[in-house]
Amino acid sequence: MYTILHETDDSTAVNFSECGKFFPEKGLQIVTIGVKYLRIFRANPYALLLKDEQQWAQTTRLECLLAVRLLAPVQSFAIARISQNPDCDSLLLGFDDAKLSIVAVNPADRCLKTISLHCFEDELLKDGFTKNLPRPVIRVDPGQRCASMLVFGRYLAVLPFNDSSTQLHSYTVQLSQIDSRLVNVVDMVFLDGYYEPTLLFLYEPVQTTCGRACVRYDTMCVLGVSLNVKEQVLASVWQLTNLPMDCNQILAIPRPVGGILLVATNELIYLNQSVPPCGISLNSCMDGFTKFPLKDFKHMALTLDGAVVTVVSTNKILLCDRNGRLFTLILVTDATNSVKSLELKFQFETVIPCTMTSCAPGYLFIGSRLCDSVFLHCIFEQSTLEESATKKMKLSTEPNANEEDEDFELYGEVLPKVAKPDVTEELLNIRVLDKLLNVGPCKKITGGCPSVSAYFQEITRKDPLFDLVCACGHGKFGSICILQRSIRPEIITSSSIEGVVQYWAVGRREDDTHMYFIASRELGTLALETDNDLVELEAPIFSTSESTIAAGELADGGLAVQVTTSSLVMVAEGQQIQYIPLQLTFPVRSASIVDPYIAICTQNGRLLMYELTNQPHVSLKEIDISKRLRHETSPITSLSIYRDMSGIIRFCSATNMSQQQQATGANMHIPEQEDFDDVDDLLLYGDSKKSKKETVSKRRIVGMKLTEQNTHFDTDVIDPNTIVPSHWIAIARENGNMYIYSIPELHLVYMVKKISHLPDIATDQPYVDDEPVTGEGIDAMSGTMTDTFAVKPEEVIMELLLVGMGMNQGRPLLFLLIDDTVSAYEMFTYNNGIQGHLAIRFKRLPYTTVTRSCRFQGTDGRAAVESVRDAVRHKTVLHFFERIGNVLNGVFICSSYPCIFFLESGVPRLHPVNLDGPILSFTTFNNAVCPNGFIYLTERDRFMRVAKLPSDMILDASYPVKRINVGATVHSVVYLLHSNTYAVLTSEKRKVTKMCVLINDDKTFEEHEKPDTFVYPEMDQYKLQLYSPEDWKPVQHVEILFEEFEVVTCCEEVVLRSEGTVSGVQNYLAVGTACNYGEEVLVRGRIIISEIIEVVPEPGQPTSKHRIKTLYDKEQKGPVTSLCSCNGYLLTGMGQKVFIWLFKDNNLQGISFLDMHFYIHQLIGVRNLALACDMYRSLALLRYQEEYKALSLASRDMRSDVQPPMAAQFLIDNKQMGFIMSDEAANIAIFNYLPETLESLGGEKLTLRAEINIGTVVNSFIRVKGHISSGFVENELFSLERQSVLFASLDGSFGYLRPLTEKVFRRLHMLQQLMSSMVLQPAGLNAKGARAARPQRPNHYLNTRNLVDGDVAMQYLHLSLPEKNDLARKLGTSRYHIIDDLIEICRVTAHY
Repeated sequence: MYTILHETDDSTAVNFSECGKFFPEKGLQIVTIGVKYLRIFRANPYALLLKDEQQWAQTTRLECLLAVRLLAPVQSFAIARISQNPDCDSLLLGFDDAKLSIVAVNPADRCLKTISLHCFEDELLKDGFTKNLPRPVIRVDPGQRCASMLVFGRYLAVLPFNDSSTQLHSYTVQLSQIDSRLVNVVDMVFLDGYYEPTLLFLYEPVQTTCGRACVRYDTMCVLGVSLNVKEQVLASVWQLTNLPMDCNQILAIPRPVGGILLVATNELIYLNQSVPPCGISLNSCMDGFTKFPLKDFKHMALTLDGAVVTVVSTNKILLCDRNGRLFTLILVTDATNSVKSLELKFQFETVIPCTMTSCAPGYLFIGSRLCDSVFLHCIFEQSTLEESATKKMKLSTEPNANEEDEDFELYGEVLPKVAKPDVTEELLNIRVLDKLLNVGPCKKITGGCPSVSAYFQEITRKDPLFDLVCACGHGKFGSICILQRSIRPEIITSSSIEGVVQYWAVGRREDDTHMYFIASRELGTLALETDNDLVELEAPIFSTSESTIAAGELADGGLAVQVTTSSLVMVAEGQQIQYIPLQLTFPVRSASIVDPYIAICTQNGRLLMYELTNQPHVSLKEIDISKRLRHETSPITSLSIYRDMSGIIRFCSATNMSQQQQATGANMHIPEQEDFDDVDDLLLYGDSKKSKKETVSKRRIVGMKLTEQNTHFDTDVIDPNTIVPSHWIAIARENGNMYIYSIPELHLVYMVKKISHLPDIATDQPYVDDEPVTGEGIDAMSGTMTDTFAVKPEEVIMELLLVGMGMNQGRPLLFLLIDDTVSAYEMFTYNNGIQGHLAIRFKRLPYTTVTRSCRFQGTDGRAAVESVRDAVRHKTVLHFFERIGNVLNGVFICSSYPCIFFLESGVPRLHPVNLDGPILSFTTFNNAVCPNGFIYLTERDRFMRVAKLPSDMILDASYPVKRINVGATVHSVVYLLHSNTYAVLTSEKRKVTKMCVLINDDKTFEEHEKPDTFVYPEMDQYKLQLYSPEDWKPVQHVEILFEEFEVVTCCEEVVLRSEGTVSGVQNYLAVGTACNYGEEVLVRGRIIISEIIEVVPEPGQPTSKHRIKTLYDKEQKGPVTSLCSCNGYLLTGMGQKVFIWLFKDNNLQGISFLDMHFYIHQLIGVRNLALACDMYRSLALLRYQEEYKALSLASRDMRSDVQPPMAAQFLIDNKQMGFIMSDEAANIAIFNYLPETLESLGGEKLTLRAEINIGTVVNSFIRVKGHISSGFVENELFSLERQSVLFASLDGSFGYLRPLTEKVFRRLHMLQQLMSSMVLQPAGLNAKGARAARPQRPNHYLNTRNLVDGDVAMQYLHLSLPEKNDLARKLGTSRYHIIDDLIEICRVTAHY
């Protein structure tokens, strides 16, 4: 059995974060790493936030500049400034077991370049250990002199940052050579303010635990080691023993205070070499278990296990505990900067932290694995006690008082007011600026019935339409997430007009709603007026006799423009202002209308341009183009006018790279001999002759400024209100080149040769005059020559679109339609050194979508290109839109697989909109009935749908999601089919004050009274509720509450035999529990079987018709650890046994049992087979034979060293079956039952077919049918019966496994082998080694041969044309075969 595994969505959790300068532009960025996903953000202070219906406010938000997926998870991370990359910070990434990659952002191509790779995985360094090797720990010296990495917990690798050599050379030191007792290192850190790099270790030479604390405590030690990196020698400089046994991390305090802060579970201790130690005790749990001198701070009653700390200023530290409570810790110092005492104070409730980074002064980023990550604005405010009450009132009334804002920018921070120390009190003022969505950890995933418009329910479909429902989050941030792969528009009305092929809504009223609606037929046009409904216009103000090619708006929607095949019409205020017949031999093919210009391209490739003027009256004036454009002989195939609002377009300076910081490029060309002073003025302030009207636009959304008091996050974002818009035109010709000209001068300012080959970086080529401009004869001759070489239709740039996207349209994107494939590029600034040309480059984005309806490869070779030039009418594919719902701008791709592309927070999103099948036309439509909506035309029945985006979905996520906050930890969500409800299992933490003891075999509870300073342990209190998808709220008064000490281990919908139904089976909800009273009492559990019944609902509460009726609830002889149904019987795992029961007369009758090994924690049944996951003995296949009433072990995985399994599922391919298992080391293994083969010992042993490590732990699988209605499927019936297995991980990432035919597998597997050696992977990771199963076995390469790693193979779609052809030639196939296979896999697994 052959399979492919592909992780489609990156993890949303954040494990590491740092702040630094990674780009050459000014300003700081925040880098976050979530398992394998690395993102770099900048703070954008001009982001827009919708306050109420029409008011927009400016706020600071995080904007992603770079997102990279690595092949392996990052285990440790730090940043440093090294001489090999002196201008920016570099990233030090540690991978398991002991690899170190040093990478940085390359400004020339905006991707990660690898500076240095170090591998310390020597067998000698492991000291004979093979399993459970400690993770690498990377630390950097604050003086940027060296970095060090802890290798296998036994060696120290030191990496000096040497200025003289070009490479970085490392050396390793054995820890036992430094000190024979230096083992069990808990944490290490570099100290600040030492002459040589000094590393401090926190270690435990003789270990102890809570159970041994009465015999041995105060076991922790610190050791300071000075490193002389030139001589490679070490010296021990500071040693301290007998520290409390619960110390778990060190924080180095910067100069001038210096020293370290030790964070322990129950204490905080400050240590310095020259000052006596001082510490505080935070609770009374450690009383009598430490002799270390501590001050009493026990009224906090706080524990710091799992806390994160960060330094804000020299004596202020922020500390966030595991429940998300944020504290400030102030080191109280005297005049000599020696610490006298510590003060801890609670400030704010925030998210459950995993990492915390103090960014620019006043900004804080908290990354989380269990809930959303947040970006906070927090500043300390001085206030004396008398004033503090009034100040608080003042703060609440005017949160944005911009006191001394300019003074602050001019003179820096105000000196702290000198006041008596006992009167001042510092307030921490905190505001949440932005959140990064996190859907992890996904604990359980199930399918559910979706809620869609009634119009969609009428359509008969081959494919199932469902939602994925996940149990996500933790604690008070627990939630239910409803995920939908495609965007499902909410349809308001639907109608059809005969013979229409394209629609436009144009012209605006005062309230920004549309006035006219133009519908183009093949040979004519309908013009309609939009009021509450569409009415045909009485006055003939638009041209209706010809087909319309394009329509748009000028003067901010005041003028409507219509371009037909042979004329140009302009309409304002209900009357036709101008009609221009175009004297053309060939009809118009396409047009681009961008305020205040119109560009028209004819079918033979000529260009016409018009400009809107006000003198002497409002009219369109033609711009003379003759002989101004280059390469006239090659016809124009597409064009796009671009209005730049980003301010990043500048001209190159040939003299010096650093002069890149010229201000925004206004519309002008720089002649070489002109005096440069006035040019700077022109660039800075724009052309003063331009009318003011152009700069201030009524339709552009301008936010109201919110000033953030006294702080400033340094950023390179330009204030959008200061940018003068500039206009450019991008033209693509038949020769495959792209040209950018300035408007209206039409000077060539940029040219990319052969952009039709889709290079990774499209850059400006200095041009040679390859065609004489003067002399008519030669021109004509070269014209005939070029025509003889006809360009292949698959190399023609059919459409080109250059638009500004993202926040305030500050991120220009370029879209190209070539060979029925849409590719996207992002523009970024880079000085190419060509004078008079633009200082920009284009970077290819890994987002490619195919617009075809059938495969590229037909029965007899390459099928024809679907969008070609000689078509009667070119159907526009790329439609730029402004404001649909809350998406401010984006591109809609009309095709047989329609998609929507937008860039809200910096990460591009590409979502299919395929519920209605192929879409022919799209236009935005703003109306009272449909505010900020859109209209599209379906190909299936030519329906015109007026729709809007779903309002409750978060679309700016790689998987569109709707989130229901539950406020408690959600353990499981089960979809109950017949009642269309969800059983949701939640738990909340409760303090435990009593213990269970046995007296004469009776269990009794003892209450324990403790002081208020004692921190009680907590236990989960479980409850089961019903949620109705109508309102996603729990059904009133329907819940099962479980006893305290009772843990719910499993909750499933089971299909059991029933004599009361026609089918002979009935669906029930089964719950298994275990009661854990401690080690003296025998563990028991119970099974609860219930059904969902309907009753008469209470008035006004339609969801209250559901009730849970419990049919069976009895205590069992052991704990119930897992359950499933198998052939109408109930299968339960109880500890190490598996029982099978028959449910009859509301009672369970035991039939058979089977002894397994340790603890069966999951059972999955299909027909009469079941998979059992054993905690320490991997996977087993069970079979129940009804005629013999025998439950037997058919086969099991017999490997000796297997990681504990997490989840399992069946993989079904028509008549074949495989088994999938994920484990705690993030491996995914695939087994087959092959009793005929020799190595399976006659079927006793499951044969391992493939194994891969995906770096993220999978806890839930779900099986679904293949999705065959999106085209590209070779054999529909075969693909429908082949099931995909979707998975969700504990980091919020999603993916699928899917069986492949042998032909496709061989092709893609060969491709993967080639790509792993030919295509560069970020951070120097090797595709084979990074994805090999853990723990790595020397001879296990045989097993991985039957699985394609989709994360590598799918990169083929985004390669350039020469690279694609090169790889395909080495495989002996064409690139179309490979693309067809990859696109088919994507479409078959992307459900509605």
